[in-house]
This record gives sequence, structure tokens and C-alpha cells, in this order.
Amino acid sequence: MASVGSSAGGPGGSQPLARVPRLRAPTGSRNRKIAIYFLAFGVLGLTLSIIVHIAGLAGVDVERYVPAILILGMGVLVAWSLSITSIVMVAAGQPKPDAFGALRHGVPAAVRIALSSAFVYAAGNFIYFMAVTRGGVASFMDGQYVLQSHGHVIRILTEAQYHRCRVLELRGFSAMWILFYAVAAVGLYYAARELRKRRVAPSVMIDSGLLHR
Repeated sequence: MASVGSSAGGPGGSQPLARVPRLRAPTGSRNRKIAIYFLAFGVLGLTLSIIVHIAGLAGVDVERYVPAILILGMGVLVAWSLSITSIVMVAAGQPKPDAFGALRHGVPAAVRIALSSAFVYAAGNFIYFMAVTRGGVASFMDGQYVLQSHGHVIRILTEAQYHRCRVLELRGFSAMWILFYAVAAVGLYYAARELRKRRVAPSVMIDSGLLHR
């Protein structure tokens, strides 16, 4: 019968037979919390983009009141990075990691259709914006409102036309933001859901204690 501290292997000596395992706290809970924080960021960006787009549809020049609103475009890159990170975290626990394959099979058909519709809508908005502005940007140069492209003045604008062009510009960009944030949010939601369902087995760390027979 084995016991800790008993002798084995011959008179006057003891010989270690096995090491005592010590359980380390599972990391599943931490990963789930991280995924939820990532998801919150994606949903926030999506919500703000929708608000900006609706304001644009109502004819409001949002950039006039919130000059930093274009930072939402930079937030898209952050949201996508977080989404990819979360999906890879999920795929890492599978026998054959396939992050985007897992995402593709985990997203319902209705969501894929909604994202495809968002793509068509965003593309239509951007094409309309480019057609109306002829690829130019509304700017204030040399004391007057102009539509310019890379410093070349396309035409002179009135103040009302200037704000109208800015509304169209932000509508075009915000429609794209909605699409990109929506795709990122779907990936983040999938990751958070899978990590919540997953039961992570605790890892084992070898202790320096000795078990004697």
C-alpha cells in the first residue's frame, strides 16, 4: 500500500515513484470575459455607425457638429482585429483549427443573407456618393467652399451644397462602417457564444512534491 513518506527500494533508502500533480485555474472563464469585452466594442461601433447613417439620411451634417466622427473608420480596423483574435481563440481549442471554416458553419443562413444585403446597400450608397461628387471631397479652400480632388478644384459650391456633399460623403462611409462592424460583431458574437458553451479542462502543472511508496 502506497503512502507519503514511507521507504521503498531497500534498507535505509527511499525512492520517488511519482510526482504530485497540482491543478491550475482554468483559463476558459478569462477567455469568455475577453470575448465579451471585444463583442461590446464591436456592438458599440455598429450602433454609432447606424446612428450616423440615419442622421445622414435625415440630411444632418454630423461632421459639422462632431468633427472626430471619422474615427469610427479607424475603429473598424480595431473591431476586425478583435474579431479575428476571438475566432482564432475558439479554433485553437479544436482538433483541426479552422477559424473561418468554423465561423462559416456557425453563422445561421439568415445572418449571412442580412450581411449580404448590407454589402449591397453599402456598395449602392458608395457608388451614388461617388457619382454625385465625381470622386471629389467637399472642402473649404481660399475662403470659399469647393468640391476638390487631390487639390484640384472640380467646382465651386454654395454653403448649402457644401454641407449636402458632406452629408453624402458621410452616408457613403457610414454604410460601409455598418457593414464592416456588422461582420466583426457576428464573428465576436460567435466566439463569445462558443467560449461560453465550451468546458475547458483544467491544465495540470507538475509539483515538486514526491510520492513515496
